[in-house]
Amino acid sequence: MHGALFPIRELLRESDEFYRSLFSSMLNGYAYCRMLFEDGRPCDFVYLDVNPAFEELTGLRNVIGRKVSEVIPGFRESNPEVIEIYGRVAATGKPERFEVFLPTLGIWLDIAVFCPARGHFVALFESISQRKQAQEKLLESEERFRLSFYISPDAININRLEDGLFVDINEGFTKLTGFTRDDVIGRTSLEIGLWSRREDRETLLRGLKEQGYYENLEADFRRKDGSVGRGLMSARIIHLQGAPHILSITRDITERKRAEEERRMLEARLQRAEKMEAIGTLAGGIAHDFNNILMAMIGFTELARIEETPEGRNECLAQVMVACKRAKDLVNQILTFSRMQETEKLPVQITPVIKEGIKLLRSSIPSTIEIRDAIENKPTVVIADPTQIHQVLMNLCTNAAYAMRQSGGVLEISLKQEEIGSGAAPAPHGLAPGRYAKLTVSDTGQGIDEASLDRIFDPFYTTKRQGEGTGLGLSVVYGIVKGSGGSVEAASKPGQGTTITVYLPLAAPFREAAPGAEPEVVGGTERILFVDDEAMLADIAGRVLRSLGYRVTTRTSSVEALELFRARHGDFDLVITDMTMPNMTGADLAREMLAIRPGLPVILCTGYSEIMTAEQARQVGIRGYVMKPLTRREIAKAVRSALDAG
Repeated sequence: MHGALFPIRELLRESDEFYRSLFSSMLNGYAYCRMLFEDGRPCDFVYLDVNPAFEELTGLRNVIGRKVSEVIPGFRESNPEVIEIYGRVAATGKPERFEVFLPTLGIWLDIAVFCPARGHFVALFESISQRKQAQEKLLESEERFRLSFYISPDAININRLEDGLFVDINEGFTKLTGFTRDDVIGRTSLEIGLWSRREDRETLLRGLKEQGYYENLEADFRRKDGSVGRGLMSARIIHLQGAPHILSITRDITERKRAEEERRMLEARLQRAEKMEAIGTLAGGIAHDFNNILMAMIGFTELARIEETPEGRNECLAQVMVACKRAKDLVNQILTFSRMQETEKLPVQITPVIKEGIKLLRSSIPSTIEIRDAIENKPTVVIADPTQIHQVLMNLCTNAAYAMRQSGGVLEISLKQEEIGSGAAPAPHGLAPGRYAKLTVSDTGQGIDEASLDRIFDPFYTTKRQGEGTGLGLSVVYGIVKGSGGSVEAASKPGQGTTITVYLPLAAPFREAAPGAEPEVVGGTERILFVDDEAMLADIAGRVLRSLGYRVTTRTSSVEALELFRARHGDFDLVITDMTMPNMTGADLAREMLAIRPGLPVILCTGYSEIMTAEQARQVGIRGYVMKPLTRREIAKAVRSALDAG
């Protein structure tokens, strides 16, 4: 009998050791408790056994044999529903599972409770604090997103990526576009006609597909009332309920763009007004130069008429041609300086621009002012508009001359290259280190006080009396220089004159064509119709073209020329027409002739025109666009170029 019982005791001991080992090594908290009742209702419980994981999880120690009300003060009052659950399990034996937050311990627990014996229960604990914190953060994030979504003044919309259907919009979207939720939900942006340009939508979608987001797309959008606005849009792909969606945010920049355009137009008007003021200042000098040129032309022409030898006549006529070239260059300079449109910024050698400007200044500035110049004779190339460089020089010099108008003085102009920002001294006005063209204009005038010096580049600020200037000159200089990537600074003291220094970043020098022998004048035998309302010019052109071998018909009326061409359009290989003529302009005449005979070579001549540019002439189909006056060599080259291009 005893021999049979020994193995059972051994098995029980091994089973108990296994249970204790399992109990101690469990990762979940374990508590074995006895329920206490009062008047048949659960009121407390006593810990009979707990495992190490319980102590690690809750931070509670030495709880066996103690009531929960002793171990966790206030537990019964703060968690009456938990006491009820424990009591119910202890009474019925049916297991239950629930989540509870223990504020005293500061933890969330997932608890599974079952009953091994009546009046007793076992609780298995698992901490879910991290999960709950993550859920709370997610809820907070969703709440913040919800608040941001609905109260944002920017337009926000969510669309499905798959088909583009609107899922949600905020109030900002309605204010911006006029479309309500009922207008858009379940429809696409194309269906409601939101995009003013479909290319903008394609750009946005392409960016989203390539990188998952797109930022700062400026796009026109069409409002519900049909008006068009301008928006700055950013979008990215998000996932909602497992499906990809597009979240778009659009800021209304319509008014900002309108203000920028108005400012640009105002600045352009101010620059034009200031240009005209500068030309008025130079008018005397221009007239002086023109009278000198005319005197040379008249004098050498008269000498040629009385010269007895062919050599002497040719020498006089050569001087007339020199004077004519000077007159042509002066006219081009005036037109370039005063034209309304700004040319494209290109690499420009500014040394000759500055020298030409100084030549104009010499004849327009009072003789009491001495001009000294120190212009480095080396390639000085910047990316700029030569017209604006001319304008900068003129503004600075006329301001300097005004400061010396009463007592005279010295106007110094220098141009050199300088490396800045490479040593210990910082680059002026935040310029990047590198090589710069340095233009300096100094005067020995009355100088500027410190308070005025801080404002000299402000628009409309001037120390001149009424009627003597607008105060735009230096502000225009500042705008031009800054727009070319440069900097301008002024230094002055009362009674000690003023120095203004302009820095412009140097560009890589470009190679100019080396001078060589002039190409031979080439003529031809083709038939040419020449049209100009000035009879003298028509006569001269006819003679020049005939001297080149061409057969020429001239007309001084554009209407008569068109009638002749309609009747005999096959008789002419080329048409040369003036631009500005009564009844019908040269451009209109060219269009009519090209409609009759497409591909007809046409050359348009003009002395000055705001109506048509060379690019516009090419678009119409005109092959040549030349500026008057033309030399015999230039006429020959233009004619052959137009004829041979066909």
